[in-house]
Amino acid sequence: MWMSQRLSHRLGAVYRWFRKPKTTVSIIVILLILYVLGLVIPQKVFFASWEEYKAWLDSRPLLHTFIDRLGFTEIYVSPVTLFFLGLFYFNLIAVVIERVPVVLRRAYVTDRDRGLSFGDGIKTTTRRARIPSGESSPSPVFYLSQFFRRQGWHVVMSEKVGKLFAVKNRWSAFGFLIFHLSFLFCLTGGLLIYYSRFSGRIMLTEGQAFEGDLTQFRVTKDAKIMRALPPIYFRVDEVLLSYEQDQRADLFASLTILYKGEEKVERIGINQPARRDHVTLLVSNAGISPLFRIRSLSDGQELDGAWFSLNVLDGLEDRFQFDPKADLVFRARFFPDYVRTGKVETSRSKELRNPAFFLRVEQGERTIAEGTILMGQALVFGERMIEFADMRLWAEVQLVREIGPAPLVAGFALAVVGLIMRLVFFRKEVSILVEGDTAYLSGQSEYYPHTFGEELDELVQRLESGKGA
Repeated sequence: MWMSQRLSHRLGAVYRWFRKPKTTVSIIVILLILYVLGLVIPQKVFFASWEEYKAWLDSRPLLHTFIDRLGFTEIYVSPVTLFFLGLFYFNLIAVVIERVPVVLRRAYVTDRDRGLSFGDGIKTTTRRARIPSGESSPSPVFYLSQFFRRQGWHVVMSEKVGKLFAVKNRWSAFGFLIFHLSFLFCLTGGLLIYYSRFSGRIMLTEGQAFEGDLTQFRVTKDAKIMRALPPIYFRVDEVLLSYEQDQRADLFASLTILYKGEEKVERIGINQPARRDHVTLLVSNAGISPLFRIRSLSDGQELDGAWFSLNVLDGLEDRFQFDPKADLVFRARFFPDYVRTGKVETSRSKELRNPAFFLRVEQGERTIAEGTILMGQALVFGERMIEFADMRLWAEVQLVREIGPAPLVAGFALAVVGLIMRLVFFRKEVSILVEGDTAYLSGQSEYYPHTFGEELDELVQRLESGKGA
């Protein structure tokens, strides 16, 4: 029994410390320091390869290994950060729970008669009104209560002692709870977005499809939780690429999207995404996908062939291989609108009017053939030749899955509602003592006391004139 009481006392002390404003501020400061460290300390995700990361570790073995062991190279998902995020989360809940009884009292949901506890000192106020008499007013207190209720005030009265207490916007006290509740929504939404966000890119040639295999993606941001994506499938039907004055003007892709048994053709672009619940699809880049075939020089028999997604637009050079294990490498430059003037090869424009490829065939460190071929032509190297058989476009489709935007938006909405309740529809109180046909009024407001004084004077005038009764 004694041990139980002692434990209860210690837990109570911890809880009282935990809900203090100083504790909240301390947790926030620690989290800010951790997030700033994330901007200073190199993060694993920004290293191009494990070898590059290992070289960074080896550059200062003691310091960098210590940082790595603390998890600070993945600081946003490190146990230390998650621990303090959890503390902040529960501290916020504790503060809200602690304030609930106070808010209920301030809104006069509980202890409703406490507003009548004022004394005769109210008579010293300079505001007093003579209450009009008439058959429609059975008592001065009742008349006053009806007057304030018609102005939208909540009234507590006692005819026995001749007192009234009127409060306007009494629910504004709940703005505190709503505002703090918005923090929970924002925090939950932000954490869900960060830890469940998946972002990946996939290059698909016209006619190719993504059929649910995530290994097809080049992942740029992997999810830490909820890794499984919803069953979504899509095929690139057509890529639309246009130029104006040799500057890229538009990039769109027509996709056939299958999601939850519903198939739909949709046109997407860089700023025109397709959305399915928490999944967003958009086009981030496009390029040329030529079909190259290797044929025997002697009899023209096809030895190999493949579509290659090459990044060769805008004068770039790319490379490809039929067999990654072989030492035969093909380097390619692309002419969208090929023209040759003397020995100079160039492109009249960037529109795809007369496509041609300049190919260089390398074996080891030796160039064995090079030349420019139009569609249907071939370049000879050794006992074989490479044919430019066909051409399509490829699109780089970016898939983003985010689960947290809904609670985040709800959190911002609740924050706005809470602030409006607290700062626009703020609480006003009027205490009234009635003696005979004279009413003594005293009041206060949470904000703008001078303006409220003018409002109270106007109420006194309306009372005496009988307006609004």
